[in-house]
Amino acid sequence: MKNEPYHPFKLKLTAKEGCKTVFSVIGIMITAFAIWIGSQVPALLYVALEQPMQIILNGLTQIILVFIVVFLICRFIFHLSLRDIRIAIFKISPMSIFIAILLPLLFSMFYIVAVPGNFQTVEHTSYEKFLIVFIGLFGSCLTAAITEEMIFRGLCMRFIEKKLGIVAGILIPSFFFGAAHIAMGNNMGLIDTLLLLIAGTCVGSMFSLIAYQNNSIWAGILVHGLWNLRSTFLYLGDKVSEDSLVTYQFASNSKLLTGGNFGVESSLIAIAMYCIVILIFVHSIKRASEKSMAAII
Repeated sequence: MKNEPYHPFKLKLTAKEGCKTVFSVIGIMITAFAIWIGSQVPALLYVALEQPMQIILNGLTQIILVFIVVFLICRFIFHLSLRDIRIAIFKISPMSIFIAILLPLLFSMFYIVAVPGNFQTVEHTSYEKFLIVFIGLFGSCLTAAITEEMIFRGLCMRFIEKKLGIVAGILIPSFFFGAAHIAMGNNMGLIDTLLLLIAGTCVGSMFSLIAYQNNSIWAGILVHGLWNLRSTFLYLGDKVSEDSLVTYQFASNSKLLTGGNFGVESSLIAIAMYCIVILIFVHSIKRASEKSMAAII
């Protein structure tokens, strides 16, 4: 499957078709939430096990369950193949690799250079440090990135894209992607929630554009995974984290810098960086589309 020519919107819908499309979009997003939450329930089976075996089994179970459910929905309900939803295509462009490495590095460097603070560490044994890194690698880097990209950038994005065009396919799942993370925050106030919804929509749009430009969710998985992994080695915030090897603790507790109770991933700095990457990939997609049209003409 190749990306279709770049048509941002599909607006030629009758009232009946519009209502049907709205209900189908709501249905697919409810399904996405159900898959996302449901895949985490089997983790209860492994609570008695010691780490890292608990982390391995939980991660593998989540990935396998999400893959099976997404495959069955696509195959028997939507009549789409895994290639159609960009899962069976493994492609990672050099630009995606560059962004995956550079984004977390520049983000961390900005805070260290521009925001007053101090490096802090929590005393850990060698085994505890190993567990922190292992959980970061296998948990947030691999499991979270793979499952979330399959659901939101594979199943949801492609379904809505075919219904309403690529812009809707990017924005609608991205908004719900941000909303899904509200439950992960503690004591989320109004400002915290608004920042998270904006940041979640922006980062989701970034991952979506990466998937669209590569015609593969695996480029997004790489960027998503390395972005998540950053906090394992360097936590940025106004409080010291016990789940990271090193913390850069800010002298300021401004929500615009810290991202509120969710974390720096929803700060204004993060939002600005997501938007820069979005502009880079929008430009790349438009150039590729113009070249394709010129070749046809």
